[in-house]
Amino acid sequence: MLEDKSYARYLEAGCFGFIRGAGGLWLEHPLDLIKTRLQASLKAKSISQVCQEIFQEKGLRGFYTGLLPNGTRLIAKHTQRYLLMDAVPVFYKGYTSLDFRTKHPNAEILVETLFIGGCETLIYCPLERCKVFLMTSGSQKNSLRQFIRLCGNQYSELFRGMQAVFARQVLNWGSFLYINKKGNEWERKRLNTDELPFSSILGVSVIAGIINTATMPLDVAKTSLQKYSPTSENLGRTIVKIYKNYGLQGLYIGWQVRMLQYAVHSAFAGVFINQQNKK
Repeated sequence: MLEDKSYARYLEAGCFGFIRGAGGLWLEHPLDLIKTRLQASLKAKSISQVCQEIFQEKGLRGFYTGLLPNGTRLIAKHTQRYLLMDAVPVFYKGYTSLDFRTKHPNAEILVETLFIGGCETLIYCPLERCKVFLMTSGSQKNSLRQFIRLCGNQYSELFRGMQAVFARQVLNWGSFLYINKKGNEWERKRLNTDELPFSSILGVSVIAGIINTATMPLDVAKTSLQKYSPTSENLGRTIVKIYKNYGLQGLYIGWQVRMLQYAVHSAFAGVFINQQNKK
């Protein structure tokens, strides 16, 4: 049974996630838009060129195209994410024996990865599909109405690109949690201390986030599957097609923006996990 019957910490975690999502929205949304537009075109464009195109289409407000679905997604995602980052390990330890955890030290990472990654995929894939559709509609008018009509006629359109979203989330969570755990253990041995300084915690988390950039082909394929005018239905075929037409550059287009996003996300998550583990 669970020893900790107080759910105040879960409420605190959820509130932290809500503030994290809402507070970073003004910067994260434009970055997400730029990354999505780069991935949708798959042409050798610079970030400045994409920014110019967005500005020419709709002015400054163009950088917040798709804000409603993406803002809802980001705020809900961070609220749920930080709540689960705190709750899943507590429940796992409450319902597994010490002997099992000793024999299988990485089982907690697997459970947390599958649970959080699966929840994020099911809940946020429709919002992500809407976000990408609107972000890649360019100067098209009434694109939100078009999306609603499209999904009304074919419900499965809401979950287009779900395979790519699930694979990306599971790989990202698994690598982040594993690297963060092993990196902190290595830092404790190196510094010969149980209490890591903030710089070490932050550094390990950022490195874990940067390494996650390796999963970008899944993110690029997801955008191709979910964009305004998708050209494929299959995840594997989409990745192969992008590679044949654009090479590795196509599979990693927009990596600079994505790396920055991953580094920021991981920095907050790593610090949060370390603080919750102290409770």
